[in-house]
Amino acid sequence: MRIVSILHEPALLCLLAFRLILLDSGCLESSRTGNELNEQEEIQTESAPTPSMDTIARKPVNGIADLYSQVKSSVFFVLTETEDEIHQGTAFTIDHYGLAISNEHVFKDADFATIYDENGDKYSITEIIERDPELDYIIFRIGNDNDFPFLKISNEIPRVGEDCFTVGNPKGLMQTFSKGYVSNIWQNEIQNTTEITHGSSGGPLFDSQGRVIGITTSGKGEANINFALRIDRIPLHKYINNISTHLMNDPLAEVKIIESDQESNNRLKQDYIQERIENYYTAFADEEWEEVKSFYAPKMKRYYGVLNLEKDEAISVALKQNDNLQISKTITLIREESFSMKQLSNGNTLVDFIAEIAIYKIGNNPVEYHNISTIVELNPAFAFVSIYDKNIIGE
Repeated sequence: MRIVSILHEPALLCLLAFRLILLDSGCLESSRTGNELNEQEEIQTESAPTPSMDTIARKPVNGIADLYSQVKSSVFFVLTETEDEIHQGTAFTIDHYGLAISNEHVFKDADFATIYDENGDKYSITEIIERDPELDYIIFRIGNDNDFPFLKISNEIPRVGEDCFTVGNPKGLMQTFSKGYVSNIWQNEIQNTTEITHGSSGGPLFDSQGRVIGITTSGKGEANINFALRIDRIPLHKYINNISTHLMNDPLAEVKIIESDQESNNRLKQDYIQERIENYYTAFADEEWEEVKSFYAPKMKRYYGVLNLEKDEAISVALKQNDNLQISKTITLIREESFSMKQLSNGNTLVDFIAEIAIYKIGNNPVEYHNISTIVELNPAFAFVSIYDKNIIGE
């Protein structure tokens, strides 16, 4: 039997329309017999009712589709430019202040980098925080806003066979979704079957709950063999307050903060900040000025008696002070029991402690010892925004 499509047969389409008009006006009677009509009525009685528009509109919830709509706004398109080439990749944010992660190889040898969100809005990179070519990750900050959408980080290692998905920008196709499963777990990588190609590098690999479990890194181009750097291999605890709670931007469940866990994370944060300040003072004593500069935010609010300056200016102030006071070396220790910190409303952390300072001067001058109450303000990336003395409290 040949099936004819009326959409491709104009004569048949017109004939059918004319016949329907005649039936509706009563000018054409049906040729069906009474038995045929009864049989047809029985069939119509037994068949399911025609669904209403309301029924059609209430489609079943698609969990993965809903997760995609929740996480995609935190995934960004990256364009980097070297002397000879332009490269593309993916990045994603992990806190409200624009803290972002990608693959280091996306930024390798780049002179310029531009970040685009889902609306095409453009952001610059304001700070490179950490990069590791061996593990292939880079942590940086974008823009100067404090209302970025961000992703939840998983604190669990996925199991082989579990579902996973990615959102990336393969070949410039922004926010492309790809679904697969975890094929294997290696020391530093998650083998998976999601599609990873040029432009996808640096994107998030999600578990079935929409939590980040890895950074999509490479694909073999055959047999669905693809790899993502395990997210637990990146020391994110140094840069965010609480992996298990601060990043719980979970569309499926309400976050419950356990007080003991919060205290533990605060302790870890305080230990890290104290160690960071101690490392700063060590670099200062050794006159490693480039390393000293790496502790400062690009723009500082206060460096001792100087307000609103660039990080390079802070180094110039320090060198000038050493020359004026004929200081050859300064050794600073933190009195541990005096160390305290508090969170500010702008997201920064204010640290207060007593610094025990030994000042060595040029020539045969005796060493000067001072105990100075010191303030350090750090931004969410733990860069120094301000550092200054409150007062000298004793010799």
